[in-house]
Amino acid sequence: MKAIWKNVEIDGDIVRDALADAYVAGALGKLGETMNDELSEKVREFFTILDTVEKSDMSGKDFHPTTINSCRAMDADRLNKLMPEMKRLAHKV
Repeated sequence: MKAIWKNVEIDGDIVRDALADAYVAGALGKLGETMNDELSEKVREFFTILDTVEKSDMSGKDFHPTTINSCRAMDADRLNKLMPEMKRLAHKV
């Protein structure tokens, strides 16, 4: 289908395809935002669990009941550097 608009011949198929592409890009952008929001919420929840502090029944001292550990020292160091940055980014959103 062709149309004339302001003395310019327009191919309807090209316009339709361009509009469809724009719609899909917009929908995917919204989907990406939704996924990003959902991921941020899950990361915040993850750190809420990790940041839980309870009192020990025996000594009354504070302890963290949920921990992450690694038997590989290098990985533990990487996690110790990565986790605060992840927490900061998740709470920034």
